[in-house]
Amino acid sequence: MNTTPKAPEGFKPFNDYFEYRMAGHFVSALINNDFSGLDNDEVNLLDDWHDSTRQNSFSNVFDVVDDESNFAICDICGLFANCYIVRQYFYNPNLEEVAA
Repeated sequence: MNTTPKAPEGFKPFNDYFEYRMAGHFVSALINNDFSGLDNDEVNLLDDWHDSTRQNSFSNVFDVVDDESNFAICDICGLFANCYIVRQYFYNPNLEEVAA
């Protein structure tokens, strides 16, 4: 018996993503809505960055790819930090699967 729930009519599953390097304190704000580790300038940076990602994709679905951070340049603030790889998933109509 198939127990997989049926997707709503017209639903398009995510089939593509953008990948970002993000400092840990921004990850917590983005994923958990926890802004306690950010000052006002960092909140503004995150808001501006988040607005720019909406221009690339209307999706607001983000996920942390790996639990381990790497010392790299953060895509939000442009500074070296302990960064995580974060993906923004979206539906890309150019990647539709061709029926076999």
